[in-house]
Amino acid sequence: MAKKLKRIAYLGPEGSFTHEAAISRFSGHYMIEKRTLEDVFDSVFVDEVDYAVLPVENSTQGIIALTYHKLVEQGQNTTVKIQGEIYHPIYHNLCSCADISLDSIKYVHTKEEALDQCRIWVSRNLPGNVELISESSTSRGACIVAEKGEHDRAAISSSLAIKLYGLKTIAKSIQDLRSNATRFFIIGRKPLRKPKGPIDEKVTMGIVLLDRIGAIADAFKVFSETNVDVRSVKVSPVRAPSVVNWKDWFFIDVLARNGEVSSIIQAIEQLRSQEALVLTIRVLGQYPSAQLETFLMRRANLPRVPEDFGKAGGLSLEDIIAAGEGHNIEFKSTLRWNVKEQKKDKIIEFSVIKTIVGFMNSKGGVLIIGVEDDGTIRGIAEDYETLHKQSKDGFELHLRNIIQHTFGGAFSQLVEIRFVSDKGKDVCIVTIQPSPSPVWVQKEGRNDFYVRSGNLTRPFDNKETAEYIKMRWG
Repeated sequence: MAKKLKRIAYLGPEGSFTHEAAISRFSGHYMIEKRTLEDVFDSVFVDEVDYAVLPVENSTQGIIALTYHKLVEQGQNTTVKIQGEIYHPIYHNLCSCADISLDSIKYVHTKEEALDQCRIWVSRNLPGNVELISESSTSRGACIVAEKGEHDRAAISSSLAIKLYGLKTIAKSIQDLRSNATRFFIIGRKPLRKPKGPIDEKVTMGIVLLDRIGAIADAFKVFSETNVDVRSVKVSPVRAPSVVNWKDWFFIDVLARNGEVSSIIQAIEQLRSQEALVLTIRVLGQYPSAQLETFLMRRANLPRVPEDFGKAGGLSLEDIIAAGEGHNIEFKSTLRWNVKEQKKDKIIEFSVIKTIVGFMNSKGGVLIIGVEDDGTIRGIAEDYETLHKQSKDGFELHLRNIIQHTFGGAFSQLVEIRFVSDKGKDVCIVTIQPSPSPVWVQKEGRNDFYVRSGNLTRPFDNKETAEYIKMRWG
């Protein structure tokens, strides 16, 4: 029996990143473009579509408050709720109607937010007199470049828009933050089908507090006392007709491990009962956490690290350090030198190995050794002093030896090691490709499994490992 195709609205135009995100979750279903966020909501309210996908926050630029406001402004008897979420990586690409050189570009069309996310790359690679033209969306910029067909015009847009408008990619993944991503809500009247087995779920709510001393502290104390895991809090003003009545919405995400929501229900009921504290509270949705859905449904892959990473002509080491750590970039101060105790330390070595394996078991990434968490370049001279051969060659030989000893020679082929220097300080750049099969770490007679999760590398227990391996490799 053929599956029934759903109607999915997305915030357009065609080729937008929201369109990409909608396809990643609802591939093969009917896609219906909507030009404004209000149109997206209306299409769900009047049953024109089954679900809608719309952005709610970006890792670089924060929340899209209007999405939250449209949900809370339905009133107390909400019919449309959040039924799911998508975390979608945002990869900006420079494109044109032909294979043109960067020096020949005079005009760049894109959305202002996209330009803000690519300013370092644009300033380093495009002519100083290039005219940056703001458009209503990145896909609109791509459309204009395709229509004009001029060889001095380019756009910053998604790979989907490039394909749809028949453009040529001039430069890939030019965003300054490699971890740039947007979170999207899936809204609708009916819950989506959930994966089998116990899953983590989120509950999103909006709360308005009364004006009194200690109101915020008292409200969040309720969550703490009922053992509720608060994952994020966003604040946006209530859209009141008068500034005199200014109040704020607190938009709160809480996590229910294995779908256990009893403590969350208890906290909500307790807050609702405190009339001297809470003016209103509205539950906007209960849905599977994208921490699991990401593995099941997202189609996008992380881009490979450019060949000129850290070299002249590409993004400098300082540029990348300025962008900060993310899900596919991590800094380590040293390979094996314990700065605090001033001695070599096997625990620090093992932390490096865990990170490498975590990247292999995820989507790949880059480990930079010789840089502090705050971005200060420390260098690896202290590591050199602990080695028999005190040089780059000795450092690489030692790192490859511990990689091979820990998880085998075959997987070590996924690791590229090279060095750059900054003001006389050597830094090691380790580029890790995703593994075609699970990678285990051998330690103390047991095999451990590590995965990159957000900005961290963490071990999975047996159940998590089995589920992840099935989802990642089938």
